[in-house]
Amino acid sequence: MNINEKKLLIFDYDGTIADTNLLHEKAFSEVLAFKNISFEYKNIAGLKTIDAINNLILKNKIHLKSDIINKLVIKKQKIFRDKIDKEIKPIEGVVDFLDWAKPKFNLFVASSGSKKNVYKGLKILGLLNYFQNIFCSEDVNLTKPSPEIFLKVLSINQMKVEDALIFEDSEKGIEAAINANINYIDIRKNSFNSMLFKIKKYGNL
Repeated sequence: MNINEKKLLIFDYDGTIADTNLLHEKAFSEVLAFKNISFEYKNIAGLKTIDAINNLILKNKIHLKSDIINKLVIKKQKIFRDKIDKEIKPIEGVVDFLDWAKPKFNLFVASSGSKKNVYKGLKILGLLNYFQNIFCSEDVNLTKPSPEIFLKVLSINQMKVEDALIFEDSEKGIEAAINANINYIDIRKNSFNSMLFKIKKYGNL
């Protein structure tokens, strides 16, 4: 793939820019401990918080009233924000990759996370100003694996699917990219350091 033929790079946030997956896992574990719910975070990664909790209680055949679920969502997000202050760090190599990409492409974030959490994390990491815009769960009706958020980024930029490249780390995010018919890179298999090495040595990916 020749990345230089692209005009727009779209980045997921959790697990792609910020190394937050373990923080999310801890927050979910704490908030769901009262029901002894066990889970693998990879199975809910990329989902909106309320969707993730609904998914887990359904799989565990637990019934909770909607007001209780909403309280769990708020509690989980607060626990997560508290962890951001002390434990957040960038994914290895992403800062160097963004430094290389910023002068050459339009850079966007498309996340299923909340605006409050995503903006806070990017600000702490010093990466907020790298992006032209940041779309979060509040900006769409359906979050990943729906392609809505990616297609909205294209629409705002008046670009075609072939102009964009998505960077993702979760199955839900990759499914959303496929549903949007946009090229994607799974950073679990292609680190930012290795991609930057290939680009600088060979001129493409």
